[in-house]
Amino acid sequence: MRCFRMDPASQDPSRHLTEDGRWTEPWGGSEDGRPCDKCRGRSQTGYTCWSCVLTGARSNCPVCQGKVRWPDRCPVCRGTGEVDGRPRHGVSVFPAVEGLYHYILRKDTDVEDSVVVELEAQRTPRSRGAVRELSAGR
Repeated sequence: MRCFRMDPASQDPSRHLTEDGRWTEPWGGSEDGRPCDKCRGRSQTGYTCWSCVLTGARSNCPVCQGKVRWPDRCPVCRGTGEVDGRPRHGVSVFPAVEGLYHYILRKDTDVEDSVVVELEAQRTPRSRGAVRELSAGR
């Protein structure tokens, strides 16, 4: 399956094919141990698959399987109610470039010197909570 992410233009996209390149750290400073502001300590939060919102719900969507909106374990606190800033295995990707663009606009991300990277990936067994892991193939 094809998926998309944004990377600095100076980084070699093939790094995602290595084990060391498959780790994600939280954006901004980590406030380990503080109450989670994403789920407000409830350990679950609502998700929206913007790729499906913008391109139409698809039952074969690797993120939401066509649900578009659903509750699941909070990715910030990993269900504990307290911020967990440890690196996470995997990289953030979107199944449609439209979802990536929406995210970039919503977060007001600086895109100067950035590129959109298209990866070919295979799903791996679902890990914990809302995290869906995709294994990059090329």
